[in-house]
Amino acid sequence: MEELYEVSLNAYKDTRFEMNFASYYELATMAREMIYYHYMSDMIMQSFLHMNVCMEDVIMNLEIKTIEEFMETGKF
Repeated sequence: MEELYEVSLNAYKDTRFEMNFASYYELATMAREMIYYHYMSDMIMQSFLHMNVCMEDVIMNLEIKTIEEFMETGKF
C-alpha cells in the first residue's frame, strides 16, 4: 500500500553541520519555521481526528496562515 502522507527529515539532517556555524538570526528563523510546521500539522491532524471527513476537506476548511504571514507577525 502506498503511503499517502510522508514526512522527510533529510533537509534538517543535511543542515545539521551548517547550523553549527549559523548565526543567531539563522537559528531563530529555522526554529520559527519548525514551530510553524509542527503547529499547523498538529492542528490539521487534530481536526482530522475529530471530524468525519477526508484530509483534503479538513485542509480546505481550515483558515491556515501562510508561513510568510507567520514569520512577519509571529501569530497563527
